[in-house]
Amino acid sequence: MSNEAVILFPPTHEQSLPTFHVREDLRSKFVEFLTGEGFQLGEPPEHLTGTPVTEVLVEAGTPLDKLNAAREKFLALIREP
Repeated sequence: MSNEAVILFPPTHEQSLPTFHVREDLRSKFVEFLTGEGFQLGEPPEHLTGTPVTEVLVEAGTPLDKLNAAREKFLALIREP
């Protein structure tokens, strides 16, 4: 994973749901933020073994522009003191 705290991956032919990779220490805050913003999770978050990352899958059909905007909003929130 890069140095980014949250990365958004669009759906592909191998992965049908939009997916976030989130630093493990931010998992709870990020999931709470997403659900508070009205997004539905596609599956429960899952820690990726051997990494400091949790995979968060979002409901199929969720617009990527809205997911990216939510990601940016969350990153701005965690940067504030």
